Amino acid sequence: MSDTTTLTDKEEEAMKAFRYGMDEPNCGWLHEIAPFEGKTLSGVVSSLVNKGLITSDAECINQDPSNVCYWIQVV
Repeated sequence: MSDTTTLTDKEEEAMKAFRYGMDEPNCGWLHEIAPFEGKTLSGVVSSLVNKGLITSDAECINQDPSNVCYWIQVV
């Protein structure tokens, strides 16, 4: 992370969870490692993606577009 990147308290909390990861450090399924949910989580993830600190890739489970999971990786 750049020294000039400023994080909110919620972004910092999320980054700590994402760095800890799920099965390995710095990555995992969002629903497994997120410290909060709903609109707060959407806003924090969007902000971290826009800041270039994480990537988030959607994957349909069992080819079902209504069952989407997100893989998060700390850059």
